[in-house]
Amino acid sequence: MSKKGIVHQQLDLAENTWRDVVRTEYPLFLDLKVVKADPDPKKERHWMFYTDMTTSHMDVFKPDLIEKLFRETIVPMYKEAYSQLNVSEEELVVRLLHDNFFYLYSHEQYHPTFCPNSKLDEKKFDEALYLGIQKAQPGLKEPDILRKVGNVRNAGWDQVIDGAFFTFSNQGSLEQRINTVMESSMPPQKQLQTALQTSTPPTTTQQTAIPQVVPTHLPDAVVPIFDILEFETQTKKFDSLFYPLSRAIYGMLFCGTAKMRGPIFDYFKQRIIKQMPEKEFDEVLKKAVSGFVGELTPEQLKYLRLEKADFKRNVDQVFSNYQNPAIDSAHQELTSDLNRILLEKDLEIRYAAIRGFIQPLAKYISLTQEEKRHGTHIGQGQGSGQPGQGQPSPGQGQPQPGQGQQPGQGTGDPQTGQNQPGGNTEAALLNLADILNEQQANALLSAVANESGNKPGGQAGGQAQKDKRLSNLAKDEYYKRNVPELSIKSPNYEAVSVDLGKKRVPVYISTLSLTSQELVQMDLEQIMRFQEETGIVTLSQISDYEFRLDQYEWQEKDEIDYKFENTDLELPDNVVFHVDSSGSMGGPNYVGTGQPYDTLMHVCFATLKSLLKAAQDMKKEVNIIAANYSNGTILSDAVELQHMYNTPNNGAKLALLGFQGGGTDYSADTFAKMNSKLKPGKTVHVWVTDGELSPGCVQSTFNQIQSAVQSPNTSFLYFEIGSRSSFGSSLERLFQQFPNGQYLPNVTIQQIQSKALEVMLQYQ
Repeated sequence: MSKKGIVHQQLDLAENTWRDVVRTEYPLFLDLKVVKADPDPKKERHWMFYTDMTTSHMDVFKPDLIEKLFRETIVPMYKEAYSQLNVSEEELVVRLLHDNFFYLYSHEQYHPTFCPNSKLDEKKFDEALYLGIQKAQPGLKEPDILRKVGNVRNAGWDQVIDGAFFTFSNQGSLEQRINTVMESSMPPQKQLQTALQTSTPPTTTQQTAIPQVVPTHLPDAVVPIFDILEFETQTKKFDSLFYPLSRAIYGMLFCGTAKMRGPIFDYFKQRIIKQMPEKEFDEVLKKAVSGFVGELTPEQLKYLRLEKADFKRNVDQVFSNYQNPAIDSAHQELTSDLNRILLEKDLEIRYAAIRGFIQPLAKYISLTQEEKRHGTHIGQGQGSGQPGQGQPSPGQGQPQPGQGQQPGQGTGDPQTGQNQPGGNTEAALLNLADILNEQQANALLSAVANESGNKPGGQAGGQAQKDKRLSNLAKDEYYKRNVPELSIKSPNYEAVSVDLGKKRVPVYISTLSLTSQELVQMDLEQIMRFQEETGIVTLSQISDYEFRLDQYEWQEKDEIDYKFENTDLELPDNVVFHVDSSGSMGGPNYVGTGQPYDTLMHVCFATLKSLLKAAQDMKKEVNIIAANYSNGTILSDAVELQHMYNTPNNGAKLALLGFQGGGTDYSADTFAKMNSKLKPGKTVHVWVTDGELSPGCVQSTFNQIQSAVQSPNTSFLYFEIGSRSSFGSSLERLFQQFPNGQYLPNVTIQQIQSKALEVMLQYQ
């Protein structure tokens, strides 16, 4: 293996430093796994850092580029700020690499430590972003508010944890521990002058030489280093302005001294004002930072012992005089107060602060791309992942729609990973559906479900594919949350005998009365051995001269035990839904509208929900197939019921929820294809329509149904909502010959539910 360069050397050393600090400061995270990728110049990213809350991935793909950027961009900033810095460039590069990596290790660990540090915290954070954006942009539609939440949530979490790192690494026990670890671990040749610390460098009039000492602080401005390098690799205009604006906030808040705050904030500012007026830039940043207290109530401010006016005064001072060392104390007070606010979850303080912070920035959040620090975030990445971790990215592993998978085929995946396109938006949708009130949640789910056409299957890529998956998830969640589990007769829970085989047992035969003389003639050794093996006392003394001997013999008997199990309920092995998605059943944006297809989906999901409960009770696997017909039939693969119900993107779910909106054509080869997908056993067909089939497919469809009902293991239910068609009448005559088929015209939705479950759940 080739020798590591200084970048990977410092990446390894920084891990040791981080673990030494964590050992005392955050012992619960001492065993947090770290995985590092090998260098790979072919990668699009130069580095990538991310966590799934159990493993931190610290991937440096292009170490030569990173070293070059440190030498050409970061080192000159420090040399200019610390004009008396008498240290070699090599020492400075090594130290800054080490300390930047130490910060990045801490950053990934701070996610599970501080934000989001629970599922409830994640949900409330998403709600705060949603309500803040909604308040700032009241005309924005729910799906677009959701997209902004999904695209900005990582950046919001980072604001919390990076503020915590900046504050804690400069005060208290964490600062002391960092100092102790660095003092014991940094080799003498890497010593830097105190000028690299947060103290003011000597003036030019001071003639005394500055002694070389071991560094006892992290260098100032270690947090924004990452973002400066990201800006350096961004050569084109920014697609949206939220990310750059938030970096300018980092440059203002996370530099403790004016000598670093000035050049770093100006670095970000000069890049950004090429794309927006300087006045707008200045105003929005002040409003955003002041916004952290803008939504706090008097009760919350009292709890924090904080005056809103004092906080805003410090904001004004820092932004107006950020290059002046005289306001360093105001800066320290501001960042300390801000850290207290963002780490305080009592009285919902954190979430009120995020609502206020996001409002001035809301209009700058992209609708199409995530506003995260592109090399550091939560979620599954595409770097140093281990087998079995996370979901495959599009094109890697499972086929994605539009990439080798036909509409309605495949078992599908449960949800997009957070580092896959659209993954954060999907996660935010689920969180918001849980945390918003029922009316708000249903409004959001139905709006997202109905936004991007609902044709089953379909080929799409990029943003269209993200929108499609988001719509699938919204439809699925809407119906699962809005249908009751239909009441069914529970299976009996009773004792059932179990044959355990043959067992050798002692069986009593008779009793003998023996004198002393008779007793000595018996096999006393055998009697004693039997008593030891069985615990049965067979020999006892009745009087001084008389004894009693109980005689046993060994016999083999059947051993029977009992266990409790559900009985008296028989479930089908296959259930096939044939759903009419023609234009008369509604429109493509049907979710939550009360249109016939919306009502039909309520029926299907309620039936599936109840069937799943019965299947779990009976420990029975049931396969589901969906046949969606209008402009021909879209037939899904067979998907096991539990997977089908619980995941949004499996083939059966997509075919069921899709809407074609054309005629009523049922393909002539549907049953032939379907039969190859059925597993052996009983099959129940549930067919729901609101009228006639197209003339051209009547005979072929009749022939397919006629062939199916001739199987004794097949039950067929043909429902017509509010009508009696001539095709249905033909089936009625057919079913008179085959009682396992039933034609039910003019039915209500409630009748469909009741009859479908009656046939699916057979009681013995």
